[in-house]
Amino acid sequence: SKNNEFTENITTMVQDLSTYDYTLESYKDLSISSYEDMGYKVDECKKSTVDKQDCYIVTSTAEGNDSKIYCKQMFVLKDKNAYLFTFAAEKDDYKALSDEVDAIFATVKFNDKVMTASEVE
Repeated sequence: SKNNEFTENITTMVQDLSTYDYTLESYKDLSISSYEDMGYKVDECKKSTVDKQDCYIVTSTAEGNDSKIYCKQMFVLKDKNAYLFTFAAEKDDYKALSDEVDAIFATVKFNDKVMTASEVE
């Protein structure tokens, strides 16, 4: 980012859903509600696939600290976990990097090995 108000970033997160009974659809509905509760405007929500797994890609915007933040999040439910991949940036950086981020998201691969928390860190 040129003005350093907000630094563009990509984050990944694994959320343990073993005590919940979410489907991809119900998790999507919860995610959209959470976005709206946090003041984000959901611009698009589309179903897709990555590494043969169904996923959703949600694009949203939020106003804050004299800037507008653009966010794209892809999430997959697999083996009682939610895998979230999130890109956030200001408008110019978002536009400049969006295609590259789509390409990065498309490279996500899942293996069948179960990882423990210590292996992830």
